Amino acid sequence: MVPSFFPGELTEKILLIGKTKKFMQRVCGVQEQLFRDAPPLDSMDVAQGGSVELTKIVNSVYTTVSKRLLEILYKQFKFVDHLHAIRRYLLLGQGDFIRHLMDVLHKDLAGPASALYIHNLTSTLETAVRATNAQYDDPDTLSRLDVQLFEVSPGDVGWDVFSLVYRVDGPIRTVFNHESMATYLKIFNFLWRTKRMEFYLAEVWSKQMSFARSLSQVTELKGVLKMCQTMHAAMSHFVNQIQYYFVFEVLECSWHELLKAVETAEDLDQLIKAHGQFLETIVAHAMLGPESKAMLSQLRSIFDVIVNFKSAQEGVYEAGSEELARRNLDTGKAYEASLAGQWGVTDPSLYARNSQTSKFLKQVLPEAEAKLRVLMRQFKDMVGRFLTMLMSKSDANLRFLSFRVDFNEFYRREIPEYSDACSPFQSKTRSRRTVGRSGLSQPSFTAK
Repeated sequence: MVPSFFPGELTEKILLIGKTKKFMQRVCGVQEQLFRDAPPLDSMDVAQGGSVELTKIVNSVYTTVSKRLLEILYKQFKFVDHLHAIRRYLLLGQGDFIRHLMDVLHKDLAGPASALYIHNLTSTLETAVRATNAQYDDPDTLSRLDVQLFEVSPGDVGWDVFSLVYRVDGPIRTVFNHESMATYLKIFNFLWRTKRMEFYLAEVWSKQMSFARSLSQVTELKGVLKMCQTMHAAMSHFVNQIQYYFVFEVLECSWHELLKAVETAEDLDQLIKAHGQFLETIVAHAMLGPESKAMLSQLRSIFDVIVNFKSAQEGVYEAGSEELARRNLDTGKAYEASLAGQWGVTDPSLYARNSQTSKFLKQVLPEAEAKLRVLMRQFKDMVGRFLTMLMSKSDANLRFLSFRVDFNEFYRREIPEYSDACSPFQSKTRSRRTVGRSGLSQPSFTAK
């Protein structure tokens, strides 16, 4: 029923004026007369040249109404403040708070998921807020931050079911709708899992530094300890590159574009579209979409190998510490015997300790080394398959991520399928280097 002489853009703006007016009245509870100064339209002959004047009136009313609605959302309902709060907490932008929360929660989350209780986690969340710079946030913002537990499946640990949520209400729920908050939850769970790997690898490094001097006395452990350090270096490099990509190249760039879109938005529809585009960009580039399901599953498998490596190293250090304690005890007994003028040790428990030492050298140590070798092989193969998947994507950013992970071409030399996936890009790179602007090959110069 739109008149044929109405331009499409004019029709859309008239519709937006009506939607905005109803939204302000029914959702925001604002009753204002915003266009009382507009000239009457009943005497205007639109078909006889009044369309230009009508367009001016509609544009004026549209600008006034839309500007007023955005002003209400930004000032009265603190839309931008809530947007920044979601960035800080659900997208892990508040680094000191996230780190402290992990420090106080990691023991509980490492246990069975069925042993977690919401009231305990909520109390821990409040403790983390008071202990960090998050305490200076707006009380209304902090009151919306809460803890959520997913449905527990057999074998789940606390890490698998824990999540932070940010509760919104009122008119801003039009932007932060149910689908948007579900997407934020998906992004948080992925970032939280990645941050957990960083936390675990920091613990692994800390224990390596703590045990490096003491276990050096058990010379048989030298090869195993070096293997642990090599695996930690490879895993840390991988996790750091993944985190850098998601945090800086995906989140920060998308966030910058969102803030520009919020500043330039002319109406609520543009604001909703900009926010939706922000989430779509993150989901697409962060491998969280349905088309990247296989890649995300592969990445989670790599994270599982890191968790198993942490447990394996702890087993090595525990066995090494027990062996060191036995050897120190034997040394102490021999010293006491020498002070008493005796040669050798006749303590009956010595034979039991020698038996345990023999078991450590012939069984415990080889098994630990074999387990570490299996984990290292699994990690290398899984990373190689993951990099191959990255190279199959049309997104240049994902392909460049594979180049940063494999900056020294280690996986290219070790994984044939990844090497084959890189060959077309490598040949293109070489052709760009050897062909000049004129299309002729450049001469090569050899140093004498």
